[in-house]
Amino acid sequence: MGTYDQLTTFEASLTPAPPWPELAEEPMPLFPTQLLPEPCSSLAEAIAASLPVPVDYAVCAMLGAASNALVGRVIVEPRKGHQERLQLYLCMGGESGTNKSGPMKLLNEPLEAWLLDHGKDILRRNRERAEERERLTAQARRKQHITDREQADILRQLDALADEPELPLVMTDTTPDALPRRMLRQGGVGIIYTDEGSFINILAGATYASQGSAPNLDTVLKGFDGGHVYVDRVTTEPIILEAANLSITVGMQPSIVSRMTRNSDLADRGFPQRVLYFLPDNMGKVDLMNLPSIPGESMAQWGSLLVRLAEIHRDKPVVMPLTYRAQEAYNLHRQAMWDRPSTDAAMRAWYRKAHGKTARLAGLLALLENPDALLVEECHVRAAVEMMNSYFIPHAEKAFGGAPNMSPEALAMVDTLRRTGSITEKMLLRSVSGQRRYKGPEGAARFHSVLQELRDKGYIRLTAPQDTGRQGRKPSATVEVHPALLGPRKADIRTTEGVL
Repeated sequence: MGTYDQLTTFEASLTPAPPWPELAEEPMPLFPTQLLPEPCSSLAEAIAASLPVPVDYAVCAMLGAASNALVGRVIVEPRKGHQERLQLYLCMGGESGTNKSGPMKLLNEPLEAWLLDHGKDILRRNRERAEERERLTAQARRKQHITDREQADILRQLDALADEPELPLVMTDTTPDALPRRMLRQGGVGIIYTDEGSFINILAGATYASQGSAPNLDTVLKGFDGGHVYVDRVTTEPIILEAANLSITVGMQPSIVSRMTRNSDLADRGFPQRVLYFLPDNMGKVDLMNLPSIPGESMAQWGSLLVRLAEIHRDKPVVMPLTYRAQEAYNLHRQAMWDRPSTDAAMRAWYRKAHGKTARLAGLLALLENPDALLVEECHVRAAVEMMNSYFIPHAEKAFGGAPNMSPEALAMVDTLRRTGSITEKMLLRSVSGQRRYKGPEGAARFHSVLQELRDKGYIRLTAPQDTGRQGRKPSATVEVHPALLGPRKADIRTTEGVL
């Protein structure tokens, strides 16, 4: 090579690479309402059209209200030894002014009215029982001599007059320290249902910053699975919850969603991984002058269904097993979620918890279809799996700042590129060639099709092959990943530490 050619090559190497294109956000999928049983499906669509709000808001409020009605009283059993409590943690994300509160108030109102009415009756009976206990105790004190038999009889009567657990109040805000004491009075059950994100801010430590301490999340974490909670403080009486059961539905701004998923204390403890996300796109132009009304008959059917769900299985939690065919469908889904790759550790943890949430959704669908159901059928599992694959996975990926709408092979390849920054095409193939999907000629063709998928989306670019300078070695292109896919999490940390 002559001097001129060498200089031209050197100058070309100094030429800056063209700027990366902006990644166009693909529209988020709308919730597939056809997978809900009637009248839930048509009611969700009617509410969305009438208010007007994205149909996702109506579905989130509906599933949250059903979870509130059933919290702590139904257990789904996908297989022997594996049980899932039928209660959900739901997050509805939307900007202020998008009317998140409308469907939440509308769909949970029948349950709140039922809890209030029956809660007053329980409080009245508890007052009567307290007066009777006081009378028996005073009668025992007046006796100068009391036999062992009489004492045992009084103790039996006092035990029979123990207070009934109060029905749960629907809380819009609380602290992790106050929550277990409230749940103790309510038989270990709690409901948080709010269109404000203050509760999530508290969990993320926003109000604890001046104290230099983080909130205790044990009750919130264990409330997802019905775990045992024992709280012992120096200044208060110990609190023992044999089985803590909590239902959470929160509507919040996208900034609070980001704070929740990117908060290291919450993510390391696994709270964001327990949540199902509803993060619809903003609505387009809406004709506010011609909005349809919500059918009164559909609302009456929903109210009756919700009250029926609140009434059943109050004496003892019922276990709903899956049928044999339902178990087969569930096991395939569980394996797919376990094997699904991700570029983010928190997202991988969400995938590995997804099958449990799918089982809960399947049980909820069975009971929304028939409140007296005692089995989860194959159709319910398949509907829940379709919800997870077509809706909840891309919305969770958006919540965790990942790249939605990518194939698992593409996600795995981006994961490799994130660890290397940039890599030659040959080295990339070598690094992923241990995977069976890239073996042989068909594997090589699949490898290049995945690369093409990433190029078409603007996630990677290939620079021109460079001469290796070694005789017999063919030049190989360099694969670079879009900086936006290197993770907003890293950028946030660097900014916080003052590096940027």
